[in-house]
Amino acid sequence: VHSWVAGHLPHEPKNDADYGDVLSFYEHLRDKCHEEEKDLFFVMNGDFIDGTGLTTNPPTRLIPILQQMPWDAVNIGNHELYKNSTIEFVTKPNGFVDSWGGRYLTTNVLLHETGSPIGERYRFVYAPFSDKTILTFGFLFDFERSCRMTEVQKVEEVVQSQWFQSVLMP
Repeated sequence: VHSWVAGHLPHEPKNDADYGDVLSFYEHLRDKCHEEEKDLFFVMNGDFIDGTGLTTNPPTRLIPILQQMPWDAVNIGNHELYKNSTIEFVTKPNGFVDSWGGRYLTTNVLLHETGSPIGERYRFVYAPFSDKTILTFGFLFDFERSCRMTEVQKVEEVVQSQWFQSVLMP
């Protein structure tokens, strides 16, 4: 799910939805997949800060809704990186990032002050029916307009780094 949910009105009304629609669709699809013993993964690809009527800065109204969604992985989007106040809010101790228990992925997005990733760099997701393990990353494109609190590393540099190579070839 690209989280620009409800952001298509008025110019694309056929593509409009809200988080209730997204959750309902997921639950129906999950039930069908369980009946057929097929795997399903529910991933949020960021950009929640824009596109909904609940968007504020910081995102105090939207975060409680997002935290109720059963995402397998959550990725940061460039829209979350425009303002320091958003980063300060989502990275508070026991806040949004921490609430995902390692499912919030920021492979190449770092806190400028510490040089550490905002979330986890990667995660293993387990498929219940096929018994497969999927290595999941949370890359953001080479974004150059982030707020001063963050730094987006170039994808081509990250994939050459020692930590990345060691994850691929343990």
